Amino acid sequence: MLKKTKLNNNWLFSLSKSYNLNNETIDKRLKSHKVFPATIPGAIHTDLLNNKIIDDPFYSDNELRMGWIPECDWLYQTKFDFNGNMKNNVDLVFEGLDTVSEIYLNEVKLGGTDNMFVKYRYNVKNILKAKGNELKVLKIEFK
Repeated sequence: MLKKTKLNNNWLFSLSKSYNLNNETIDKRLKSHKVFPATIPGAIHTDLLNNKIIDDPFYSDNELRMGWIPECDWLYQTKFDFNGNMKNNVDLVFEGLDTVSEIYLNEVKLGGTDNMFVKYRYNVKNILKAKGNELKVLKIEFK
C-alpha cells in the first residue's frame, strides 16, 4: 500500500549565501542570512510579507521597489524524521516548484528543476535516514 507523508511543516527560508549582497535595497536581516519561517506551499513574496520584511506589494506603488526579489537566490529548508519502511522504495515528490531550482537531501544533490508545471520525483531510499533529514530547495534566479 502506498503511504504519503506531507513535508509542508517547519520550513525556513533565507537569502542564499551565493547571492551578491551589494544591492542596497535588501533588508539587513536578509544580508546576515538570518532564517525566517516559510509557508509551504507558498511564494517568496508572501513569506517576505508575512515576516514584515517588505511592505504590502498591492498597496500604492510598493511593487515598484520589489524588483530585487526575483533577482535573488533563495534557500528553503526543513528538517524531518522518517518513520516509514526503508525496505521499500521511497520517493520524494514535488508537485510544484519555482521554475529553476536545485534540490538537496542530506547534502546530496537530487537534481534540478526547470519547469514549474511538472511533477519532480526522486528516489531517496539510499539517502534517507530515520532521524534528522535535512531537505533544501535552492531557488535560483534565471539568468
